[in-house]
Amino acid sequence: MGAESVGVLVPVGPGAEEEERLAALLASLFAHEPDTGHVVLVDDGPRERRLAAAVEVPAGCRLTVLANPRAGKGVPTLGGLCCATLAGLRHLALGTEVRFVLRLDTDALVIAPFASRLATAFGERPGVGALGSYETVCNGHVRQFAAWEPALRRLARRVSVWRHPARRGRYLQLAIAGRRARVREELAAALANGYRWGEHCQGGGYALNRLVLDRLAAGGMLDDPLRWRDTRAGEDVMVGVLVRAAGLRLDGHVEPDEGLFAVAHAGLPLPPEHLLRGGYAIVHSVKRTEGWREPELRAAFAHSSRPPAAGRARTATSPRS
Repeated sequence: MGAESVGVLVPVGPGAEEEERLAALLASLFAHEPDTGHVVLVDDGPRERRLAAAVEVPAGCRLTVLANPRAGKGVPTLGGLCCATLAGLRHLALGTEVRFVLRLDTDALVIAPFASRLATAFGERPGVGALGSYETVCNGHVRQFAAWEPALRRLARRVSVWRHPARRGRYLQLAIAGRRARVREELAAALANGYRWGEHCQGGGYALNRLVLDRLAAGGMLDDPLRWRDTRAGEDVMVGVLVRAAGLRLDGHVEPDEGLFAVAHAGLPLPPEHLLRGGYAIVHSVKRTEGWREPELRAAFAHSSRPPAAGRARTATSPRS
């Protein structure tokens, strides 16, 4: 597999902690996949930051920093991440030839090689556009999607009633034209293709293949990164809708000795030694894991890493809005 085949997308939130986590994540990525062809960082910081200098990047990798187009509007952890993800996917779909994209949060880590295994997994599952922690987590926990159904049903209507927590009141939202109408149309297309309300691969670490990138681009679903900014949907939930709207399915890849993804909402789903023995490559989250501090977790995984290849990256940075 050539270097151009692998793309990695990482939204980066504000704050020094995010920069430290990014450095650790990129170091782990290049330790195990030094032939990564493209890394896209979407910066949600309030100021210009030198994210490209977070870690030495192999010579064959092109690292691009984009500004989050939300420009401070929307909920950072909901619509803000939706905007960042769409902007990064648009760049990778239209500007590269990657065969798949690994979407990571900064509190994820790469603990083993993944590229060839991921390519094989997608090749063996025609019709699948996304892989990750889908219906189950690697620890056997069965994931539930129902909590997202009420909000998504409202987004699917032409007229819906929403609560405004700050004002403790209600307001009407129209989805007759513009961005809200496009979201409604995407939900309708997903439902026509068998979408179950709220289904998605757990955010923090999941992968999309070239087929879904091309279909999203051809269908205009990457044209406007701001479209989901005000929906109050999680970025992973949005991606679930888009994959289904593109006529593809989601699937899991979490079985011990075979699965790639050990990804949970908060904290690691299993102790580090279990994850290393289980052959997993992508773990999330090193934050809020009971009994561990983040530096300790990173150190626990570090012995499985090898030094990144020497060289300088080709770096591209977009103008910040």
